[in-house]
Amino acid sequence: MVLIRGTYFQTTRSHTEDTIGRTYNLETRDDDVFLLSYPRTGTTWTQNIMLALKHDTEFLKTVTDGEQLAHHFTFLELVSHFFSEPVDVRVARQSSPRFFKTHLPVQAAPKEIIEKKRKCVFVFRNPKDAVISFHKFYHSNKRIDPPESFDSFVQDFLSGTVNYGDYWQWCKEWFKHINSNPELCFFMFYEELLVDFETNVRNLGKFLGFEPSDEKLADIKKATSIESMANRIQIFDSFIGQGQSKSYEKKLSKEIIDEFDKKTKDELSDTGYVDKFLV
Repeated sequence: MVLIRGTYFQTTRSHTEDTIGRTYNLETRDDDVFLLSYPRTGTTWTQNIMLALKHDTEFLKTVTDGEQLAHHFTFLELVSHFFSEPVDVRVARQSSPRFFKTHLPVQAAPKEIIEKKRKCVFVFRNPKDAVISFHKFYHSNKRIDPPESFDSFVQDFLSGTVNYGDYWQWCKEWFKHINSNPELCFFMFYEELLVDFETNVRNLGKFLGFEPSDEKLADIKKATSIESMANRIQIFDSFIGQGQSKSYEKKLSKEIIDEFDKKTKDELSDTGYVDKFLV
């Protein structure tokens, strides 16, 4: 692990002082939209939804792998993984409006998000399911060293010594920005998206300046279902989970669940949404 701008990263050619520094200092535009999420909390699902809102579900048929997804929805700190040029050089050529994705915490994300008050979309997920999905990702992603065991990974997650750092601090610090700038920020919870897709996506569309019809919402729901994305996206196993909630009930012990819940209550009560993190 390396520590860059106060954040832990796995040692890869993407997560370096140069790439994180270029992302932090990125020049942004007034109509840029940033999707921010901690890893394994519904990011790829939300990307597909946002692209369908911006274009249509026919457009999604062209998004068949990680490179295509990154081309239309730039993964800022991993640009060098997909393309042979620095992030600031690549995005400068992109036409507006641009959609950007990042997992970076406040202290490492593009500083102009806050300084110039850019529009942001956030997706959150309860940490007990996030840790299970993150552990699976560690094993499926060949660029990341796998943990010794599931139990050791859970302890690393609790201590914040995993890729992208402490989950609770990530959520806590971004929620300070959300609560201070409600007109600039839209957020939703993975669990609520599973239960009421239409309401959440309709509200997301309004925030982005789109007014999806009932017919378009139905098309988006079908096109971004787990089954549909599994058939379309070649990177499905690595980047998309099973679309489930409360899988932790079968995977985590009562003691670990209690430890997670205590930390969530201690760290996230000030967000105003702690109950949503405890589902």
